[in-house]
Parts: sequence; structure tokens; C-alpha cells
Amino acid sequence: MSLKYVGKLFLNLFYPPICPLCERFVATDGMLCDSCMISLQHLEADAILPHLSVSYFDRCISCFAYEGGLRRAIHSFKYQQRLEQVRFFSAAIKSRILDLTGIDIVIPVPMHRSKLRARGYNQAALLAKRVGRDLGKDVIVNALKRIQDSAAQMGLERTERLRNVKHSFAVLKKYENVFDGKSILLVDDVVTTGATINECARVLKKSGASMVHVVTVARTLE
Repeated sequence: MSLKYVGKLFLNLFYPPICPLCERFVATDGMLCDSCMISLQHLEADAILPHLSVSYFDRCISCFAYEGGLRRAIHSFKYQQRLEQVRFFSAAIKSRILDLTGIDIVIPVPMHRSKLRARGYNQAALLAKRVGRDLGKDVIVNALKRIQDSAAQMGLERTERLRNVKHSFAVLKKYENVFDGKSILLVDDVVTTGATINECARVLKKSGASMVHVVTVARTLE
């Protein structure tokens, strides 16, 4: 019996894993209980975002509706360091994109360095790393950078969101030729208007990416 396994048993004894939605005890850290899993609204169809004048991404796939307990779970993942939830989020993404083939590189939506310093981590980067590992794909965490620390998207009107992220992203110079002819999986936690992912897809396509598929844990249904 390994020391790592013994250590895990010890931690589970004193700090048993809990469901990230309802906080009932569960068998596996970061996973949902059966009741919460049933309660989730699964999204089967790709997102259609008609308010975007041009869609630079090829598909936008989300696992669940951004509501209820899942919304609280994502909030705690982003702002309260409930990082163990990445296991469930990545497993949901892997299951949702079974029909998506030919992915070459996984990258996250970036966070501006000032916000990264304040929060300490980029939840999209953690998720992309786990998704890449689960899919057996290369992950480039710092391929994209956010060059403008624009206002937070939360609370902005749709037109303001679109304007807020325009020209906010760029591909790092050392990766400018990496994406030529590549199919990219762009990972984020939530998509609302699609303004952020669309701008990221635009600069990736400009850098030579042949396709950009977006996958998120959740999507707003407004």
C-alpha cells in the first residue's frame, strides 16, 4: 500500500469529500451526488448566438445550463478555491464532446495578469489542463494573453459585453506559427453572450488555426 494511498485515506477520514452542489458526502472528491446529477439541465445542442455579427468559432458546446446548484458550484470554483471540482467539470466536458474529433491543441481563455495576481489562479487554465490530460491532447496554457484589463463582463448589457472585449486578446509571439492548420479546443467555464470566446477565436484564426471549437461547463439560457 503506497504512502499516497494511505495519505488519501487519512484525508478522507477527517475531511470526507462532499458534493460541490449540495455538500452531501460523496465517494469521490469533486464529483456530484446522484440527486444533484439528476437535477442538472443537460444541454444537447450547440449554442446558437445570433447576436454575434460574425462567429469566428466553428462550434460552441456547453454541458449544462448555468443555473441553480451548478451556478453556485462554478462560482465557488472560480472565487473560493474549490479546485477539486475540476474533476467533475472535466469529466462532463469529455463526455459531452465524444463526437468532436481531430483536436490538436487545448487552450484556455486567458485572464489578465492583474486579475490573475489577485485571484491566484485562472480557473479556465486549470480546467484546460485537466481536459487536455483526460483527452490525451497537448495543452498550451499561455498561448493567448489578455492585453487589456477590461471591465468585468458580469452585469454588462449585451452590446456592452461585445464592445468590452474587442481587441482584448492576442497570441503570444512565440506561438504565432504553432497554430497553422491546427484544430483548437478553447476551454472556459461559462459562456453568456459569447463575446469573449468569439474574440479569442478571431485571433486564433488570424494566427492560422483551421478550426476553433469552444467547450464550456455551462451556458446561460437568456
